[in-house]
Amino acid sequence: MKSWILIAGLCLLAGALQAKNGVSQQAVSTTLVAAEYFWNTDPGVGAATALPLPPGVHVDALLSIPTGTLPQGVNFLGVRVRAANGQWSPTRLNMVYIHAPGTSGDQTVLTDIEYFINTDQGLGNNTILPISPTSGSTPVVVSIPLPATLAVGTHQMGVRTRTGRGQWSQTMLSPFVIFAGQTANAISRVEYFIDTDPGYGQATALPFTPANGQDVAVTGSTSLSALGSYSFFFRARDTNNRWSALYYVPVNSTLTGCPMQQTLRSGNWNDPTIWSCGSVPTGTQDVLIRTGHTVTVLSPMGRQVCRNLRFEAGGKLMNGGVLGFGQP
Repeated sequence: MKSWILIAGLCLLAGALQAKNGVSQQAVSTTLVAAEYFWNTDPGVGAATALPLPPGVHVDALLSIPTGTLPQGVNFLGVRVRAANGQWSPTRLNMVYIHAPGTSGDQTVLTDIEYFINTDQGLGNNTILPISPTSGSTPVVVSIPLPATLAVGTHQMGVRTRTGRGQWSQTMLSPFVIFAGQTANAISRVEYFIDTDPGYGQATALPFTPANGQDVAVTGSTSLSALGSYSFFFRARDTNNRWSALYYVPVNSTLTGCPMQQTLRSGNWNDPTIWSCGSVPTGTQDVLIRTGHTVTVLSPMGRQVCRNLRFEAGGKLMNGGVLGFGQP
């Protein structure tokens, strides 16, 4: 039977430092007496599968958890412990990828890209775009044709990649719109704003050339009042008064270095390509996880650090490893 080994350092505090009747009471550690786990769906505290656990205040144990019935792909393992006083710890989630039996190959090399429009037929069952095997850190540019039969309105495209070992990435979903009688029209205005949108046509205009072109080059400059992190947004308007979607560029205004790291997309914490500074955050840098982005920390990455961590609405951190604050 296949199994997944969890190296667990589990500690449960009886309570937090609290004030009662005007007197501060320091929480004390209590003995751990039970542990349980679940795959993917949490049945509720106390209702998951029991794990044998030697009692102790701090427990370091090798726990073997069977994976034989799990589906191929990404699965989530939840583990929690219970103290002698009946208190349960928070649930620790770990992401585990299950490979098909007998699979081999390099999991760091991308071999395929597949995409779908509106309806996902399942892993490997959509339109495959073969590519030359390339390192997972190397950008890949592909052209995806849109069917001429797509109806007017909003659609959604999904794209994912596969490694040489057959492991699929998460699916990146991108909405797009087909307009009625859509034709190419000349651009009549390009504008930008920083952080706050003043409204269509009210942002700062940018000169561009050619003045009546559909592909334009813009130039401009601006001064920022203070050091820090800013969000620049650009859009264009055509001669039919139709506005483009917003184009977003994160900007760090600094004299030296890069004190603020922002996510450019979802991904693993230790992947430098998801960060605005092009490097993995350090203990001297603040981190901002932007709207719609999920950053994952896993145990094999080792200890990851930042100075401070902030989230925009919809930004998420999936922590199955160690994330510290301050210098490593």
